[in-house]
Order: sequence, then structure tokens, then C-alpha cells
Amino acid sequence: MKGGAVTVLELKPGERGEVCEILPGGGEKRGGGKGLAYGHRHCHRHRHCQGRGRSRRGGEGKGCGERLLEVLGVYRGQVLEVMENRGCGPVVLKVGDSRFVLGRGQAARILVNRIGEEVKS
Repeated sequence: MKGGAVTVLELKPGERGEVCEILPGGGEKRGGGKGLAYGHRHCHRHRHCQGRGRSRRGGEGKGCGERLLEVLGVYRGQVLEVMENRGCGPVVLKVGDSRFVLGRGQAARILVNRIGEEVKS
């Protein structure tokens, strides 16, 4: 991980972070990067994803997961706040004035730099 960056899963409720990176979807964990069917599970169904995400030739692009996060307002430089994180189950995030729920796998891909770590006197 980048210096000082943590995943959204490591933030407690009420903590805020600035998004510094969104990691690619699970190809490395599921099936060892064997192509779209394993590493990017919806590309075989969504026409808008054709040719995106990890290809068999090793090309990089945005897949469904990264596009979804951008549509929700999660992109580099955006500040988000964790509303609920119980250690298991989904994570509730607040981005701007919107709140939404992400599964733990999707939330684990979002790297943030904590905001407001200074000690309060």
C-alpha cells in the first residue's frame, strides 16, 4: 500500500478519508488473473464493459467496479466519511450529501488517506 494509505475497511464510523487510489477488481484473488470471466465477473454480460477491465492480453482500463464507484462519486481526491463499519457485513459511506452501502470486497479496494488525525486538546 502507499505510504500512510489505508483501506476504507480500516476507518471507524465518523472517520473521514481522502481517496488516493482505487485498486483493480479481484482478478488476482479469484482465479489468478485468468481473464475477464474470472477477474472481472460482469464483463461477459454488460455491453458497456466490453474491452474494458483486465483483458487476456494484460491491457488495463476501467471495469464495472471502477465505473460504478465513479458514478457514486468515489474518485481520487474525493473526501468520504464512514457512517457504519461493524467489522463484518457492508460498509455505509457518505460522499458529499449522499450515503450508500458497499460490500466489504468493494470497500477494500478503496485506499484513502485519513483526514483529521490531529490530536484534539
